Amino acid sequence: MIFKNFIQILCLSYTLGFSAIFSPEAQKFREQAIKLRKEVRILEEELLEQRNISATQIDENPIDVSEVGNYDNKRLNIHVTNSLKTQCILEDNSNTYIRLIDKQGDIFDHAIGKWFYKKSRFGIGANLFIRARGIGFCINYKFLSVSQSEYRKAVNTKSQFTSYQKELTVLSNRIINFLEKTEDITPPERLFPIISKQSLLSRFINFSGKWFRKTKYQIIKTFLRVYINSFRSSVDKWRDIADLSEIKINGQNYIIKKSGKLNTRSLIPLFDTWVRLPGYRYTGQCVLDLSNPRSSRTGGRIGGIKKA
Repeated sequence: MIFKNFIQILCLSYTLGFSAIFSPEAQKFREQAIKLRKEVRILEEELLEQRNISATQIDENPIDVSEVGNYDNKRLNIHVTNSLKTQCILEDNSNTYIRLIDKQGDIFDHAIGKWFYKKSRFGIGANLFIRARGIGFCINYKFLSVSQSEYRKAVNTKSQFTSYQKELTVLSNRIINFLEKTEDITPPERLFPIISKQSLLSRFINFSGKWFRKTKYQIIKTFLRVYINSFRSSVDKWRDIADLSEIKINGQNYIIKKSGKLNTRSLIPLFDTWVRLPGYRYTGQCVLDLSNPRSSRTGGRIGGIKKA
């Protein structure tokens, strides 16, 4: 009896197994699993190759923390938060090597990628892009830039328009005060009126004249304020361009804005360290460190005045 039950169970299991094998849904799941295994194997091989390349290239190009900020030597120091920063090496062949530094100054991880400078087709602006990939994460920077000719033009226009803005502010205040004082001034009454002053037509004409004068003054003040606000916004735009900083990377001068945009994937800056979050995208601001310790001079100047 037991042997008979065992044979029945064995036959039932075989029939169920064969039905699962030959069912279309099971076959579809099996094909998806095979594809996923192949993709995982390819990703593992690419990560191992990238790790080997990054280890060899970064060891051949070590970064000295004390020299970061020397733009004559193609190195950038970018602050992500008050306590976190990244150190970037920008090579002549558009390659970039990035080290992620935590609050204690320890290296969290490395990334390798490309950097390039892209100009606008129709405008005066350009962007400096730094894009790199590490093991399991991506990090991208974007800094606004303009040409040197446009930068010089912006500096001159800003200084000129700033003086105009001060004069315009003083004059506009005087004009607005004058309009407010003269808003209620009415012309004198006629010496020989044709219509009686007590008539409805005379009262309507007087009321219409007062309303027209007040409306005229309000329109003048409104257009004056609109013009002042438009002029101030134009000055602010010129000031934003003029406040860019000039740096040298690989022997070439770039006019770049200190603050830029930071985009990361599977990596976020959190408090005093970096945190890995697979699949999470982070967008924030970053600041370019413009300190250049090598450019400071010590000692006396040539031709200086000697004290007796």
